[in-house]
Amino acid sequence: MHRFFSVGVAWFAVAVLPAAVAAAGGTLLCGTAADDLVAARAGLMREWVVQIPFDSAGWNLETVSIGDGLVVATSGDGGVHAVSTGTSPGLPRPGSVLWSRHVGESVGRIPLAGNGDEAIAGSSARSSAGYPDFDPPGGDEGVGEPPVAFAGGVVWSDTTGMLKATVKDEKQWRQLEFDLGSPVTGGMVVRDRSVFVATQQGELFRIDEPDGAPFAFKQVWRVTLPYRPAAGPLVGGDTVAISLGGDGIMAFSAIDGRERWRSCHAGRLVSITGNRVWCIDAVGRLSSLDLATGMPGEWMCLGSFTLPVVNTVNDRLILASPDGLLVSLAPRRTVSAVPPPGPPQPNWKPAEESTAPAPEAVDPAGEKPAAESESTET
Repeated sequence: MHRFFSVGVAWFAVAVLPAAVAAAGGTLLCGTAADDLVAARAGLMREWVVQIPFDSAGWNLETVSIGDGLVVATSGDGGVHAVSTGTSPGLPRPGSVLWSRHVGESVGRIPLAGNGDEAIAGSSARSSAGYPDFDPPGGDEGVGEPPVAFAGGVVWSDTTGMLKATVKDEKQWRQLEFDLGSPVTGGMVVRDRSVFVATQQGELFRIDEPDGAPFAFKQVWRVTLPYRPAAGPLVGGDTVAISLGGDGIMAFSAIDGRERWRSCHAGRLVSITGNRVWCIDAVGRLSSLDLATGMPGEWMCLGSFTLPVVNTVNDRLILASPDGLLVSLAPRRTVSAVPPPGPPQPNWKPAEESTAPAPEAVDPAGEKPAAESESTET
């Protein structure tokens, strides 16, 4: 009985499971970072799963770009696909495919520089829809890093390391420039009116938009890294993390640029979720570091989700497989990267100790103790 049962189970595993995997596009969630239980052990929750509609039997998913309110993916057959990620009332359900277009050829990565439906699909030559009042970025120096939404306009860098922005004040569009001294590495991160960027020369900058005249970029701080960065920084809360390739990962204060920690854990940074910095380590696992201390945390198997997706926009961890399956993981709770403060000081003043004399001792028998008599010699 047991022998026939074992043979039946083995036949089912060999014959049925591969067919189920093929029907699901060749991607298994069980046991990977996209598994609900595995993600929960790492402090994450699965928000949505979506299959990008393209011919995955003959082509692969090539790139995934993350914007504010949507994710845009490109496939090898020349398809461009947008997925909704917005959570505001009136927006399509997160994880739903907004549209798919076939442009006829492989288009590569599409940078996003806008909000929701007004996102700019930028290229090295032209930008379209969203900001028609200014010329598209470019020029004789070319575009080193594609445009990113910034202060109601866009910011980008050229191939020489010149940071440029087009923003609008009360009356007109203005051009801002700042010489970084070296080409940008890996991309830029924008938070409010601040730009965080690393250069090939091994420097990390925080550049702010000016508050008033003179209308020029303002350098808040600059840090010289011990090694050249492997990619651009990630920002979570008031902490900036950056990978130095095989030389580890470092973190700095986003406020003043002071070093917070340094880890020998090497990997490619992909996202910051809550109090965790996530990277793909040297052996291909999805592993984490504590954002406040740099101590190693959880690690998860990627399985078929081998297409790296770097998220510099929000606190989501996006997984992608070559056959077009996208998964979004969100932190279960938001935790500050700053260590918790000590107990609060009392807001009341303790009562002053009484200076009244101590009460006179009373004999249990009810009689007062006899006064000591002075002894005199006769």
